[in-house]
Amino acid sequence: MARGLRGLRGRLSRVWGTESRSHAQRRRRIFQIWDEIAEDGSSAGARELVITFIRETLPQGHEHAYTTAEISRFNGERESTERFEPY
Repeated sequence: MARGLRGLRGRLSRVWGTESRSHAQRRRRIFQIWDEIAEDGSSAGARELVITFIRETLPQGHEHAYTTAEISRFNGERESTERFEPY
């Protein structure tokens, strides 16, 4: 599990570091990664890691943070039942 979480952390860092994509595209991809993670108990750590990454890298108030409109839109698009609430 720890190896998988380290791999996920690296994946998130690579997504955010992809300068060929806009900040909005990178935020969407990070949301999609969160949404793709299974909602069962065994994956709770992975979902929490994504939220922790967002809070550390794109904290609320940061110039590249998720906007209220984005969060609302992503919640309307999500496949999971859990709401996307990064802040």
